[in-house]
Amino acid sequence: MKPNKKYDDGLARLFLAHKTDIPDNGFSQRVMETLPDRSFSSLLRHVLVALGAIAVLAWLLFIDNGFIIGAIADLIVAVCTLSVPSPMSMITYLGLVLLLGTVGFTVYYES
Repeated sequence: MKPNKKYDDGLARLFLAHKTDIPDNGFSQRVMETLPDRSFSSLLRHVLVALGAIAVLAWLLFIDNGFIIGAIADLIVAVCTLSVPSPMSMITYLGLVLLLGTVGFTVYYES
C-alpha cells in the first residue's frame, strides 16, 4: 500500500483534534514498582556469557589453529555447493555464532 500524504495529514489532524488524555493517577509508578529486580537477571546474563565464552574458547584452544579456518572454509564450500557440511565444521561454526550472539545479547541488554 502506497502512502497517501493527503489522507495521512487528514488522519493526523483528526486524531489531534479528538485527542483526550487519560489520567494516570499513579498507575504507571505502581506498575514500575511491582516489576522484579533486574539485578539477578543481570548476574545470570553475565554468568551465561562467561560460561559460553569459556566453553567456546576451550573448544578452540584444544583444537589446532588450522582446523578452525579449515572448518569454516569447509562449511562455506558446502553451503555454496548445496552439499552437507561435516559435523565438526557445523559444531565449530555454531560455537562461534553462539559465542558472538551471547556477547552481543549481553552488550545490547546491558545498555
